Amino acid sequence: MPRRTKAEAAERAHYHYLAETLRGLEPKLRDGLAGSGFVPEDWREIAARRPRARKVKLSLRVEEDVVKFFRLMGPGYLQCMNDVLRVFMHARLAGVIEGADAVAYHRTPQEEYAALALDALERLKARAEKAGRGQPVREDEAALRPIILRLCALQDEMELPEEHWVLSREAIAAFFAG
Repeated sequence: MPRRTKAEAAERAHYHYLAETLRGLEPKLRDGLAGSGFVPEDWREIAARRPRARKVKLSLRVEEDVVKFFRLMGPGYLQCMNDVLRVFMHARLAGVIEGADAVAYHRTPQEEYAALALDALERLKARAEKAGRGQPVREDEAALRPIILRLCALQDEMELPEEHWVLSREAIAAFFAG
């Protein structure tokens, strides 16, 4: 049997923690919640347990329906929320659940276009305000050139109809002519 690295051993330990935590969950959910609208007694026991580790005070915004669900569990619902987060943490550490950090994220052309369009419009507005005050805009124009060129390239790449362009053909031509 090959030797395991510390990371592999830790991943295996997290996997077993998760497996033990989830063992029998389906029957408890099926039998404990079916038509009752209440949480299984086992979950109330989890919520009433004494803390296992040092706690850190935290301000947290949680969606209303999630808070309502846990508050219906009665006293100790915050500890139950902590236990749910702990199970999720172990699932991630065990490699059972992959997250965004495990996936290489690249913006879609549409996302890049939207971000560049917003940037270009803000820069064009600032440039116009400076020009209106008689201030030099050469640096602003130099920064805008690659942004507008990339917008044009994305419009072509996405085959975006001209009516959906952020800058009209005339505005682009005027910018490069000026």
